[in-house]
Amino acid sequence: MNFFKILPSLLSRKNLKAINRFLSELGQVREPDKSTKSVSKSSEKSDRDVSKELRSILWDLKRDNYRVYLNSKKWKAKRRKVLKMAGYRCRKCGATATEVHHETYKRIFNEKITDLTALCSGCHRRIHNRT
Repeated sequence: MNFFKILPSLLSRKNLKAINRFLSELGQVREPDKSTKSVSKSSEKSDRDVSKELRSILWDLKRDNYRVYLNSKKWKAKRRKVLKMAGYRCRKCGATATEVHHETYKRIFNEKITDLTALCSGCHRRIHNRT
């Protein structure tokens, strides 16, 4: 899998240029050639050889962006709306809903209300296999 194809899904777009500069400075991954659409096997191999440390750094950035987002006014307003629409009842078991679950992460940071579901903490843990 081409590392630069999955990078936008890992981070918000505004961080993409900074991450590309960071990767280039480290010399870990070369930037893709924008003049050609096909990717050679040698460049795919170098993309696969990205170190575990670098992937860990990218994961930390993604996680930190998500935490900041969950504390934003934008998220809190969406969360309140989803809980209110559900009548503060869990969509799985009917108990009191205290959490909002992402049904999809396709539009993370810019979700539609239909991407979200009101759940109780028990059902939310079960969905994420954290029982």
